[in-house]
This record gives sequence, structure tokens and C-alpha cells, in this order.
Amino acid sequence: MNPPYSRHALNSRLAERCSVHYKVQFAYHKYAGEGVTLDVSAGGFCIITNEVIAPGVEVYVRLVLPDNTYVDVQTATVKWCDNGQIGLEISEM
Repeated sequence: MNPPYSRHALNSRLAERCSVHYKVQFAYHKYAGEGVTLDVSAGGFCIITNEVIAPGVEVYVRLVLPDNTYVDVQTATVKWCDNGQIGLEISEM
């Protein structure tokens, strides 16, 4: 049985995932980092990054769109972190 925060438990989604690759900037506590989205859905997204962030941590995220405009996500919660990928659930746009 997978723990509730596992990546496999999140594969049953209410919203369809779209495979898109946007630059991502994120910050939490006293740290800031970057990554790239792997996929995006109405409720969250998966990013690829070198950072390891524990499940439950709340982060601020900025998605940089292809035309260099951006979308700010004031609060996203880390749901899982596995092998260079992080699953984030959008809490507040």
C-alpha cells in the first residue's frame, strides 16, 4: 500500500494533466530555486528540479510562460518528492 503522499496515489486525478515545459521559480523559508514543469493540471503541477523538498512544505511558485509573462502561485503544497521531481498542489493563486 502506498502512503497517501506517494506519487502513485496521486495518479487518480479529477483534472487532466497537460504535458508542458515552463520555467519555474520557487521559494520557501529562506531558499529560492528553479526548475521546469513536467506537467500541469487545474489542481497542481509536477516540476523537475535538483532540490529535495519535504512533503507538506508550502512554497511560492512563479510559472514563466513562453512569452515571458508569468503566473504567480502564492501557495503550493509539496505532495511528494521523488528522484528529481516534485508534485505540487495549488492552495492559493
